[in-house]
Amino acid sequence: MDRADRLARSLELEKAYVHDTYQEMYQPAHKTKPWPKVTQFLHDLEPGSLVCDIGCGTGKYLSTNPHVFKVGVDRCLRLTEIARSRDSEVNIILFTRA
Repeated sequence: MDRADRLARSLELEKAYVHDTYQEMYQPAHKTKPWPKVTQFLHDLEPGSLVCDIGCGTGKYLSTNPHVFKVGVDRCLRLTEIARSRDSEVNIILFTRA
């Protein structure tokens, strides 16, 4: 198996066991608790700071500090839709093979 084949197989495995899993597993009633240290970090930022949450999921941290500008991105369409429904600025990132 050459390098290109290994890379293609890795991408397929990641899609099947990570991205597709997140797309299917999240239930709207499912709530995860914010991590206290992340919440504290966001509260300690100076007003007007910019936060970019890569892999923001449902955007649970995007509403933590109303005095900072924040944007989130995630690969999972379902999770970004939930974050947007909470009035968060969230974009989906789609990866394609070169």
